[in-house]
Amino acid sequence: MAPHPMYSIGYFGYYGLSLISASYCVLFVSIAAHALQFAFLVLVETPHIDKIYNPRKTPKRQPRMNRTVDDDVKHMMMALDKNAGRDICSSWTRSDLVVLKNLDLFRSTDIASIAVMVYSVLLPLLFPGQLGINVAIGQAFFWSAIYSGGVGTLLWAQSRNKFFTRHFVKWGGNQVDAFQNWKSIFNLALSMTYVTFFMACWKAYSLPDNWTYGTTLLRHTLGMVFISLHIWTSVSIFEVLGDFGWFYGDFFIDEQPNTLLYTGIYRQVSFVIMGHAAFWGMTLIANNWVIYGLALFSQLSNVLFLHYVEGPHMQKLYGDQIRREAGLTKILRSAATTIPKTIPERLQELVKRAPIHDSQEHHQDHSTNAADVLKKVERSIEETITSATDTMSVKPGLKSLLQQTKDILEEPPLPELQHNGRSSPPLQHDSDNSDPRYQLHNQQRQWPLGTPVKVDWEIKWSSADQIARHHDDWIGIYKISPPASSLSPPSSPTPAAKTFTTISSNGRWMWLNGDEKNKLATVSEETTATTAPGPKKGTITFKGSRLPWEVGFYEARLHYGTSHLVLAVSEPFEITVPAMPDIRDTDALTLFLLRSVQHAMGDDVERMPMSTVDTFVFADDEAKRIVDTIMVVFDLEFAWQVISMDTSVVKLAKRIEQAHSILSPFANRTPSPTVPELSPPV
Repeated sequence: MAPHPMYSIGYFGYYGLSLISASYCVLFVSIAAHALQFAFLVLVETPHIDKIYNPRKTPKRQPRMNRTVDDDVKHMMMALDKNAGRDICSSWTRSDLVVLKNLDLFRSTDIASIAVMVYSVLLPLLFPGQLGINVAIGQAFFWSAIYSGGVGTLLWAQSRNKFFTRHFVKWGGNQVDAFQNWKSIFNLALSMTYVTFFMACWKAYSLPDNWTYGTTLLRHTLGMVFISLHIWTSVSIFEVLGDFGWFYGDFFIDEQPNTLLYTGIYRQVSFVIMGHAAFWGMTLIANNWVIYGLALFSQLSNVLFLHYVEGPHMQKLYGDQIRREAGLTKILRSAATTIPKTIPERLQELVKRAPIHDSQEHHQDHSTNAADVLKKVERSIEETITSATDTMSVKPGLKSLLQQTKDILEEPPLPELQHNGRSSPPLQHDSDNSDPRYQLHNQQRQWPLGTPVKVDWEIKWSSADQIARHHDDWIGIYKISPPASSLSPPSSPTPAAKTFTTISSNGRWMWLNGDEKNKLATVSEETTATTAPGPKKGTITFKGSRLPWEVGFYEARLHYGTSHLVLAVSEPFEITVPAMPDIRDTDALTLFLLRSVQHAMGDDVERMPMSTVDTFVFADDEAKRIVDTIMVVFDLEFAWQVISMDTSVVKLAKRIEQAHSILSPFANRTPSPTVPELSPPV
C-alpha cells in the first residue's frame, strides 16, 4: 500500500505474474515498470496537479500604518537598531542539518556530527572477526536506545511541562535557544541510528557463494525494495512536514498555527509505519538473527513512541481536528465489507449466463466466428484502398500539398554557427541578403541590471495574407559573446534567409502581439491600418522573469510564427552593473533597493512595495534575483532564504548596512609613534 496506494495496488498483477511464473526476470521487469510509474508520478503528474489545482498564491502588498512614510521609517529603524545584535528577522527554521542535507562545514554542530559518524564507521572496521561484529552490534543497540528511549523521553517531558525549554530559560536563554539545540541533538541521534545499524549489517554480512540458491536473490531484491521504499517515504514526509514538522517544532513553539493538513503521504495514512522499512531491508540482506532483533526493537520502539508520545501530544494540540480514520483505512474497510457480499451473486450470474455446448458445437462456433472476422477485415481494407484512390484522383493538388507540408515539418538543417551553451556569437550576416521588411532595434545600448529592456520592432507587409502569417511571431533575448570592440559599429540587424536560433532563451521571450495572461511584458503597437498594406510597429518591454539577470552582452531576435526561424536581429546591447550607492547614505541605499525590489518583482503594482516601509513577500526566484544584484553591486553574498525573510526595503537596507560594517577591512590599530614634547628651557 505504500508509498502511494493507487500506484501500488495497480501493480499487484505484475508481481502476481512474477510469483506464478517463478521467474526473477519477470520480477525485475515488474520492478522496473513500477519504478518508471513512480518516476512519472514525481516528474509529470504531481507537478501538473500542483500547478492546476494547488497554485501558489502570491500575497499582495500590505497597507502601511496610519502614519506618514517618514514616521514609519523612523519607527522601524528604531526597532531594528534596538535588535542590532540579533538577526533582524528571526526564523524558527533555517538551513539546519537534516541527516546530511544542508551540511555546512563552517558550523561546529555539523563538524561534530560528521566526526561522530566517521568514528562509528571506523571503530568496527578496526576490530577483526567476531569482536568487530560485537562492537558494531553494541553501538547499533546503544544509538537505537538513545534515539527511541532518550529522544522519546525528552519529547514526552517537553510535552508535559516543557522540561527541555525550562533548562535554557534557567540559564538566561529562551525557546529559540532550546529549539536550536534540540534540532542538533535530534539529527545526531537519528543519523547515528541509521549509520550504526548499517555498520552492524555490514559486519554481519557475507557475500553468498551461490546467488540462485534458496531465497538468496529474493532476499537481496526485497531488501533493496524496502530501502528504496524507506527513502521514498522519508522524502515524502519531509515534503509535507517541512523543517518545522520534521524536528517536532510543535513541541517547542507555540506561535505556529495549530492546523492539521492531511496532504501528500498523509492523505491516505495518519501515521507512517513504513518509515522503518530500511531496517527490515538491511535485515533481509544481512540474514542475521541478531540484526533481526535490532530491527524488531527499533520497530516496536517506534510504535510505542507514536502511542505514548506523539499521539497524546497531537490530541492535546489539535483535539477534534484529528481524523478518526485515514483514507486508506476507509477504503480497506469498505472493500472488506462489500466485496465478500458481491462475490456469490456475481458467480451465480456468470454461471447462468454461461452457455452449455458440446465440444463439436463449440468448435464449429469458433470456426464460424473466425471466418466472420476475416471477412470484415478484408472488406475494411478494400474500402480504405478505394477511398484513398478516389481522394488522390479527385484532388490532384493533394500530393503537392502533402509534399509542401512535409518540407515545412522537416527539421531545418542546422547552420554552421551552432552553440549548445548559454551564449553564442552574435548573428552577423551580409547586408545584401538582409530583408528590409523586418526591423528590430534597442532603445539603448546599455541597460543597468534589473532595468526593463525595451525593444522596438517593425514589420512591413504588402498584402492581408501576411498579417495572419505573422500573428504568432515572437521575440527572444539571447546571451552572446562579447564583441571584439565596443567602439566598432554594430553588425547588420537583419540576418540572412533561413537562419535558425539554436540556443535557448532561458524563458526570456515574448509574443509579438502580447499575452493578456502575462503581466511581465508590456506591448505597445502603432498600426497604420488593420488590414491595409503598410508598416506595423510596436515596442516590447522585457521585465521580471523575462529579463536577463546576468551581466553580459545580449541581442534580441525576431522569430517567424512558432518556429525558430530568425527574421531580424537587434544590435548587441549590454547588461551593466548598476552604480553602487553610498551605503552610509541611508536614503540613497533604500531608494536603490526599492527600485531593485520593484524590478525583481516584475513591477507588479499589486505586489511590489511603493515605499521603503511597505510589507511584501518575495517569491523564491525573486529573492534569488535580489541576491544576485546585491552580490554584483555591493560584493556581499547572502543566501536567498535569508533575503526572503526581509519583508520591507528598510529591513533589507539594514541587513546590508550591518553586513558591510561587519565585513569591512580591519582598521590599522597600531598606535602611531608620538614625538615627546621637549620642555622649554628654564
